[in-house]
Amino acid sequence: GWAVYAADDPGLETGPGGRTVRVVRAHSLEQIAADVRRLRHHLQTVGFGGFTDGGRGLAESMGAAGATRIVPFERVPFPPGWWLHDGRGPLEALCRRVEWEEEGQTSSSSST
Repeated sequence: GWAVYAADDPGLETGPGGRTVRVVRAHSLEQIAADVRRLRHHLQTVGFGGFTDGGRGLAESMGAAGATRIVPFERVPFPPGWWLHDGRGPLEALCRRVEWEEEGQTSSSSST
């Protein structure tokens, strides 16, 4: 199951869990950013629609507040396979990286 419900009171709060969407009216990006900042440890995706700038202002604000995925509403339930779930690569938790250097190789550093 899943549930979608509307609330008259502004502000976000954690839901009862599992695929629940609470729809609220926001009066400013600052209000939304404050709510996202407060819920950043429970929130993965912010869906949006109707922005004349394509959502750029919202994306910048939500990213700074802690959201790790900001997409148009129609793409919320369909993240790509390479999506950085909770800001991390999809297989990162399942992998352990091993670094190997051959003898005589000049040491160099790289970031991934």
